Amino acid sequence: MPDRLATPSDAGGPCVRDALRAAQAALARSSTPRLDAELLVAHVLGLSRPQVLARSSDPWPAEHAARLSELVARRADGEPVAYLVGRAWFHGLELEVTPDVLVPRPETEALVAWAGDWLRARPAAPHRPWRVIDVGTGSGAIALALADRVDAAEAEIWATDVSPAALAVARRNAARLGVGARVRLSVADLLPEGADAPAAFDVVVANLPYVGLRELGDVERDVVRWEPHGALFAGPDGLDIVRRLLAQLPSRLAPDGAAALEIGWRQGPAVRSLAAAAVPDAVVTVHPDLAGLDRMVVVQRCRA
Repeated sequence: MPDRLATPSDAGGPCVRDALRAAQAALARSSTPRLDAELLVAHVLGLSRPQVLARSSDPWPAEHAARLSELVARRADGEPVAYLVGRAWFHGLELEVTPDVLVPRPETEALVAWAGDWLRARPAAPHRPWRVIDVGTGSGAIALALADRVDAAEAEIWATDVSPAALAVARRNAARLGVGARVRLSVADLLPEGADAPAAFDVVVANLPYVGLRELGDVERDVVRWEPHGALFAGPDGLDIVRRLLAQLPSRLAPDGAAALEIGWRQGPAVRSLAAAAVPDAVVTVHPDLAGLDRMVVVQRCRA
């Protein structure tokens, strides 16, 4: 890789466009080299992507060359762009991300859409808002997206994570987005216990670790190298933590409440069977993602 990521386009020296082109060329093995280059250049310059593109003819500041070269080299080595720039977008929200949390995936937005639709389809619970919890919140992506989408009068939102470091990221995101008072964050192993926790929740959403150790070879190499294993892997078949959450639902899911869990594309039949056995008074359905692959299991409890 060249020491300089911009070569002069004319006698006046390199411009921003030159830096973009050089970074894109250096990232040719990435699945999204142009996007990566634009994000890294924008980060180094302290601009948005649209601003970078609008100013592509501006002179390239020489003092930023070394920093851009470092970031491009790290990206070429497989480090996620989100960790390099310290942020990612989820459901229209810009979130801080660190190596303590998974990079939010677009497919997880289906959990937000499902929960929002569930709440809109029902009148508010008698005498109180709905009680909603995001289990295994990580960066806070799901809980914060719900707080952005659902009015405070409609739903009280909780979020838990077993990792204090992950929860610290979620707290910073909640504060920056102005919803720190709306989302009740706590360190907990799945559903929270204690006097401050509701006896039951109306809506449970969870993107738990679900990759099986037997599937390690199927996971993208860069994901295994860089993202937190505690948020990815859960026993030989990937369902150890899912089983534990399902076991909590009979006593913690409201009589007419519902839970939605993100799953791996091969886990639909297994999780449907586990959920039906754990919550026999529920209707269990498996929902595909946009690619037609199993991605979410919904457990809808039915009041007797």
